Amino acid sequence: MNRYLSSRRKRALDVAGAAVGLLLASPVLILAAIAIRLEGGGHFIYRQRRVGRDGVPFDLYKLRTMVSGAESMGAGR
Repeated sequence: MNRYLSSRRKRALDVAGAAVGLLLASPVLILAAIAIRLEGGGHFIYRQRRVGRDGVPFDLYKLRTMVSGAESMGAGR
């Protein structure tokens, strides 16, 4: 099999697997987001700028697990 076709097939399988995983995990993620929102207020999604391959920056999104503004209070150093 052609290497290009094989890598495209693997990518399609990876994307499909991630979509199924997100679909299965979404009820838990929704409950966690609600709990975070009720517990501390503010946003429940945290955005962080990171540096990826070849030095290209990208935004990472995740559930907030610390209080809002924790980085300004010294967290993450």
